[in-house]
Amino acid sequence: ERLLELAPEDTAALAFLAVRALERGDLDRAAALAPRLLEAAPRDWRSHAVRGRLRLAQGEAAGWEDLEHAVELAPEDPAPRVELLYRGVEQARWAEVRHHAQALLRLEGASPLARTKAEAALARATQELGE
Repeated sequence: ERLLELAPEDTAALAFLAVRALERGDLDRAAALAPRLLEAAPRDWRSHAVRGRLRLAQGEAAGWEDLEHAVELAPEDPAPRVELLYRGVEQARWAEVRHHAQALLRLEGASPLARTKAEAALARATQELGE
């Protein structure tokens, strides 16, 4: 918080504090930070992922579109897909989870941890879809 007083547009600080607020269930705080982050870094996938998580937590289906846009902004980065997989499992969006898990597994730069998460999500989606 002190950092934002000194550098109110610091995107790393905004993202960190917004994610922390979401993880604590402080939707009001996250709702105050998410627009600031998006304004400061509109082409950064993290901005859209934070807004997507917030919208989903608020019961807004548009949050999923934000998460997909985050993936579009960084198609070769596994991190936005991992974020999307977590939210897809929470939302029981099994076809989308399967699609993005398969896409993540095709990424050359995916870490072993990202691959493990994708494999687990894919297995769960396959089971839930009855395939």
